[in-house]
Amino acid sequence: MVNYKKVSCPNCGALIEDIDRFAAMAVCEYCGGAMVWQDDAVLAMGDMAILVEYPTPLYLHATGQVRGKRFEVAGRVRYRYAKGFWDEWYLAFEDGSYGWIAEDEYEFSFERAVRGPVQIPAYSQVSPGGQLVVEGKFVIVDEKDVAYLEGAEGSLPWVLTKDRQFPYVEASQGDYMVTIEYTEGAPEVFVGEWVDVGEIKLDYPKDDQEDGSGWSDA
Repeated sequence: MVNYKKVSCPNCGALIEDIDRFAAMAVCEYCGGAMVWQDDAVLAMGDMAILVEYPTPLYLHATGQVRGKRFEVAGRVRYRYAKGFWDEWYLAFEDGSYGWIAEDEYEFSFERAVRGPVQIPAYSQVSPGGQLVVEGKFVIVDEKDVAYLEGAEGSLPWVLTKDRQFPYVEASQGDYMVTIEYTEGAPEVFVGEWVDVGEIKLDYPKDDQEDGSGWSDA
C-alpha cells in the first residue's frame, strides 16, 4: 500500500527499506536518527526521542481499515501538552491519499488535512467558547494551548525538528472536529470525526501476534 524506497541512514549507516517514497522526513528504526531529503541527498537531523509505549491497538506498519478506507500506518508523531500527550498516526490509504488517526487517552479521531486556503483568525484572536467557521461549518473552540514535539517514528509528510513547539486550537460541533496548528507559515487545518476503537479494524491485531507481546486492555 505504501510506496517504499530504500535509503542508508546517514547517522548509523543501516539500510532502511520501508520509507514512504513521498515522505519529507523519516526516523531510523535502528538508531532513532532523523533524516530529510534535499536535492536527492539524505541529510542527518539529529536524534529523535524514543517513544515510550503505552496500551494502544495501533503500531507502525499495521494494516487495516477505518470508515471503509484501507490503510497502512506509515509513521507516528507524539506531542506533549499541559494535560499529558497525544499521538498522531500517519496513514497511507489504498487510493494513494493520506490521513491521520489522533489518539489521546484511548480516544480516537479520524482526520484529514484541509487543502487550499482557509480563513482562520490569528491565534491571539481565538478564545475557548468562541466560534469558528471551517468548510462552511460552525464549530466551538474547546481548547487552546501550546504543544511540544516529543518524538516520532517511521515516515512523515513534513519536516519536524526536535523540541519543536506550536500553538494549537481544537474546536468541534457534534461529531465534527477541527484541529488548527499555528506554524511559522499559514495555519495547518485538520478536520475529522471521533471514531470508536471498534471501527479501527486491523488485519493483524496486537493480541494475535505470535510472540505473545501484543496489546491487551485487560
